[in-house]
Amino acid sequence: MTRKQVGRKPARATLNARVARPPETAPTTVRQMLDEFYGSSADGTSTREAPEPTIAAPAEAADSEDRLEKYLDRVAPEVVPATYVFELPADLDCGSDRDALTLRVTGRRQEVAGRRTSADAFVHDQSVPGLVPGSGPVAVTAKIPDVYPGEWVLTAQLLRRVDDTVNADRPARLIPTGTALNQASWSWRHWRVSNGVDGPVKTCRSPFVRSPAVQLGSWMVLVALGIIVALLTQGWVISAARLNISNAVGVSLTAVVAGIGGGKGWFIFLHRRERRREGWSVQGFVAGFAATAAVLLVLLHQPVGAFLDASAAPLVFGLGIGRLGCFFTGCCSGRTTASRWGVWSSNRTIGARRIPTQLMESATGFAVGWVALAAILASGPHHGALFLVGVAGYTLVRQGILELREEQRQSKNGVRLVSAVSVAGLLAGLALIALT
Repeated sequence: MTRKQVGRKPARATLNARVARPPETAPTTVRQMLDEFYGSSADGTSTREAPEPTIAAPAEAADSEDRLEKYLDRVAPEVVPATYVFELPADLDCGSDRDALTLRVTGRRQEVAGRRTSADAFVHDQSVPGLVPGSGPVAVTAKIPDVYPGEWVLTAQLLRRVDDTVNADRPARLIPTGTALNQASWSWRHWRVSNGVDGPVKTCRSPFVRSPAVQLGSWMVLVALGIIVALLTQGWVISAARLNISNAVGVSLTAVVAGIGGGKGWFIFLHRRERRREGWSVQGFVAGFAATAAVLLVLLHQPVGAFLDASAAPLVFGLGIGRLGCFFTGCCSGRTTASRWGVWSSNRTIGARRIPTQLMESATGFAVGWVALAAILASGPHHGALFLVGVAGYTLVRQGILELREEQRQSKNGVRLVSAVSVAGLLAGLALIALT
């Protein structure tokens, strides 16, 4: 992604004025020094005046406001949100290059008093990778930073990169594709993107840019709902199966907190080269949950196997609900596809028909959960074997789904190792169930 002709916002002026105070006369005698210290004169009357109310200097208030503004500009800069929808022709030849398409957005700020500067206009190139011709409507959202707040008039072009086949040293050219573009409009009711009304666009903070098919905050809400449903289901299973387990809620809550830490830590470890911090890992969550629960149950002299078996169905139910949050937030998205089985969704930047990997993971969690629930209600716990079979089966199916994601896997050896461990756990759990 490249930028051209973009000016930066000028730094805000900071007030540094301070209130000057008149010089005080130093005491010259011991008596004066004592009077100054104790606040009384020779006749016993106080010489100190009542303290005046402290009023914040205008400079201090301005400094605080300036620091807040700088912090917001760093973590949530003001941007121009530009979302355009178009339909990629089925006969468009992009070759084997998945990064051949570029959305070029040109902007001009309205209501500029006086002569325009470089910060009152921009040309922004947004790379559009991974599209499949004939997949239907596509919406691309660009966030143009380093702009003045206000209303902007935008125009857009879809360009295709053409490499020089004669002289490879020459830079590639961007030529128009002739594709019609319009500002996008999204309908939650019909789950459809369509052409909106072109007009000026207002700037906003980057976290509040609304992309089609993306519902801000849905991930956190659905993950919290998944945890609540899992805890309620676990309590019901323990009661229905007549299991003698004390402090189950306390152990579960502590294990969930540890699982959240494990999920974050494992994600950071997997993406340590890119220094990414924004995601979570399901494997890390499950490992942290199971290990913490086992340690606490041993310390409390409670049956570990029965607790884990009662937690198998609730755990994967919670994961299934949480994956719905990924779908509505635009994370963990699948690759674009022209298949009619694809579902229109977004990765927060590009909305298109995609392989619904989040929904597939969610359906896997619900399916495994119902099987584990039926098993424990029918035959009771099996010394942790139901938990082992449920988690191993879910993880094994998930490894295949991860291959369909847009984001490439971090390590092929890691995929083989996790798959091998899952198969071994699945076989060991089935054997333990058969023997008990």
